[in-house]
Amino acid sequence: MKSENLHLSHVQLLATLHSLQESFSSWQRRARERSELAQLDALTQRDLGLSDSDISREASKYSWQA
Repeated sequence: MKSENLHLSHVQLLATLHSLQESFSSWQRRARERSELAQLDALTQRDLGLSDSDISREASKYSWQA
């Protein structure tokens, strides 16, 4: 019985670590995308239909905010 509990704990730990890795990857992606968004020129902003306030609002979010 102990080995089953140990194995289950090991599996849970691996699942948790994987979930954390995915979260960090998402945060890094969002930070990069928001940085790129903040650097768009006026023509590209207009082509995308985004206002300065839209971009400012999105770019000012923390990376963990969806």
